[in-house]
Amino acid sequence: MPVNFENNQIVSPGELLAEGDYLSGEGSFKEGNKVYSSILGLAVLKGKVVSVIPLQGPYYPKVGDIVIGKVLNSSPAGMRIDINSLYSAAIFPSTANETGRRGREKFIQFDVGENIIAKIISFDRTHDPILTVDEEGLGKLVGGRIIKIHPTRVPRVIGKKGSMIKLLKEELTDRIKIGQNGLIWFSTSNDVIEDILVAVLRKIEREAHTSGLTDRVKETIKKLKEEKLNVIRGKNT
Repeated sequence: MPVNFENNQIVSPGELLAEGDYLSGEGSFKEGNKVYSSILGLAVLKGKVVSVIPLQGPYYPKVGDIVIGKVLNSSPAGMRIDINSLYSAAIFPSTANETGRRGREKFIQFDVGENIIAKIISFDRTHDPILTVDEEGLGKLVGGRIIKIHPTRVPRVIGKKGSMIKLLKEELTDRIKIGQNGLIWFSTSNDVIEDILVAVLRKIEREAHTSGLTDRVKETIKKLKEEKLNVIRGKNT
């Protein structure tokens, strides 16, 4: 059964994507045995499901997503979090607890302006997203820097089977966390590495729809490291 696109190919609304025994996912629709794109975006095939990831538009929350956000207000009753979406999110004492030494739970309360990484555990059109930080790897993000990319580019920052994020951790910093809402937090050992990482992330965002990106990013990192080293050497001579 034919598929008329390659993964991450840009497609237009109404474009025929597949024909035969395929299912339509987000951003696509099916008429008869044909699947069409309903939006401008990147076509993706997973199993038998054909989806289109929008090239533009705000982050739309999904249950299970890991997101990075900033605390807007905080009280014993709960916290309101900016998650780079049309929707702000909430954390309640029941979703932000930790067990104390005596076995009693206490409410983890963050300060206004602090950055956190959390998981969406509930969301529908009747209420704003509800987050939890009560899992390993979640909670306050101390120091570091946050940059914003388009949420649809996040899968390319992670890479196939985690190849891209593995490269970034090995070559630049292992202190990096990616939110599916398009926010990326990282902390580097020095300003040179930080500049390289920002440049590389912007490259991934620009070229997300192209193939062979991981190899090109690897070469870019190597080139930028050499250029920065030459500059430092020049200043020291």
